[in-house]
Amino acid sequence: MKFYIIDDDPAIPKMLQQIIEQDSQNTVIGIAHSSKKALSELFLMDVDIVLIDLLMPNISGIELIKRLLALKPQLRFIMISQVKDAELRAEAYEAGIEFFIDKPINVIEVHSVIKRVCQSLQMATKLDNIQKVIGATAPIHAYDPSVQRKQMTKEKTMSILRFLGITSEAGSADILLISKLMNEQNLRFNELNFNDI
Repeated sequence: MKFYIIDDDPAIPKMLQQIIEQDSQNTVIGIAHSSKKALSELFLMDVDIVLIDLLMPNISGIELIKRLLALKPQLRFIMISQVKDAELRAEAYEAGIEFFIDKPINVIEVHSVIKRVCQSLQMATKLDNIQKVIGATAPIHAYDPSVQRKQMTKEKTMSILRFLGITSEAGSADILLISKLMNEQNLRFNELNFNDI
């Protein structure tokens, strides 16, 4: 996986880079100490996961996530912070983060969070590939209102999973699949027949 770290404290990215690159499959391809630099570099770079400080000067971490997601919706975010404020954390989850890593940095916590987000990303990639294979036989037009409604339902479900902090849990893919089935078949949860499915 390719990582990018954004933190105005120069010591934090160095420490995180050492931890992340202990796994030979992970590489930190960029570090920024300002939101402006991060925006310009991430626009051009191929990155999977961004670690971002909540309290950045000029543009907050939450605002930066919103801007980056508008440019690259496939990015995954892990927020680094010493802030314990529940409202700020909820706002960060709503903006699109997967997990928080608390400061001071704990090596075990970083390894655990990185592993879970990588697994979540790999699962999402597999699901996208399956969807492309299945959808290849029936072309979908972007202007179709039913397609837009289904996409909105998926985004709402993902937003709820992010808010609950469970997007990287093993069952999150199942929740998305069940939500999709309910939406496609216009059924309530208690009307689903899992044996038939």
